Amino acid sequence: MTNLNRIKVVLVEKGKTGKWLAEEVGKTPCTVSKWCSNTIQPDTDIR
Repeated sequence: MTNLNRIKVVLVEKGKTGKWLAEEVGKTPCTVSKWCSNTIQPDTDIR
């Protein structure tokens, strides 16, 4: 079974870019790229 990254899949499904997501969540495109490559994971703490 292939290890898929849900963030990357959703971006493709919606026709959005990592740069778009970075602007929406207030992070750098580099950070979003790391999320998409499973280098790091986003913080799930929501306040």
